[in-house]
Amino acid sequence: MSKADWHFDKKPDTEITWKEEERDTTAPYIPVQCIEVKGDASPKKINVDVVIEKMYEVFLNGNFISSFLASPRQLKEMAAGHLLCEGHIANVNQITSIVIDKNKLFCKTKPLSLDKTTPNPEMRVKSSTLFDLIDHIFEKGKIWRRTGGAHSTVIATSEGEILTFCEDVSRASAVDKAIGKAALEGVKLNDCIMATSGRLSVTMVGKGVNARIPLMVSKAAPMDQGIKHAMENNMTLVGFARRPNLYIYSNSERLI
Repeated sequence: MSKADWHFDKKPDTEITWKEEERDTTAPYIPVQCIEVKGDASPKKINVDVVIEKMYEVFLNGNFISSFLASPRQLKEMAAGHLLCEGHIANVNQITSIVIDKNKLFCKTKPLSLDKTTPNPEMRVKSSTLFDLIDHIFEKGKIWRRTGGAHSTVIATSEGEILTFCEDVSRASAVDKAIGKAALEGVKLNDCIMATSGRLSVTMVGKGVNARIPLMVSKAAPMDQGIKHAMENNMTLVGFARRPNLYIYSNSERLI
C-alpha cells in the first residue's frame, strides 16, 4: 500500500468489545439475542447490546421545524444545540423554555439583537492536541464500544481541555448535543475545537459554522461541499486525523 493510501489502512477498530466492560443500565442500548458466527467455530446464541434510536420532533414557538432519529438522553441539550446548529437562533440566551413531552421537543425563544460573534482568527492549535481529542473520542466512547453503533463529539479548548463529550446513534445529534451542552454551560464556542467521529459533510460542517466554531476535526473523510463551506466561513477543517498524520483542507493558519 502506498503512502498516499495510509488513511485506508488506519481505520478505528470497530470490533464490539462489550465483554470487557461493565454494562451501564442507564445507557441508551438494549440487550438483543443474536447468533454469533466466528470463523470455523460452531454458531452460538449470545446476548449483545444494541443502541436505541427514536424519532424526535422539534417545535419552535409553536411551529414544527424538524424531525430526526436520536438516542433518548440529553434531550434538552439536543434541542438547544439543534436550534443553534441549524441557524434558528444565534445564541442560546434567546431560548426561554424547552419542554419535553415524550418524543416532542417544544422550544420557545425571544428575538436577539444582531450577534456579531465570529470564529476566533487568532486561535492556534498544536496537531498533537487534535490527535489527543480523537483518541479521547474512542477511549471514552463507551456506547460505541458496547454496541458499535454510536457517534461521538467533543468540544474542547484550543489547549485540548475537554468541555463536553456526547454520544448518539446519529452523528448529527451527537454534534447537536455536545454543542448544546457547551452553549448552555456558557462556553464561548467561537474559541473552541469540535472533534467528531463522523464524516465532514456540508450539513455537519454547517452545524459548526452556525455555532461559530473555528476548528473542526474528524478521523473520518471530508466531503467536497463541506470543505467549500468551511473555506467560505473561516473555519479550519481537518480530516483523517490519525497519528501521526492529518489533512488540513481549509484555513491552515490555525494549525501550529
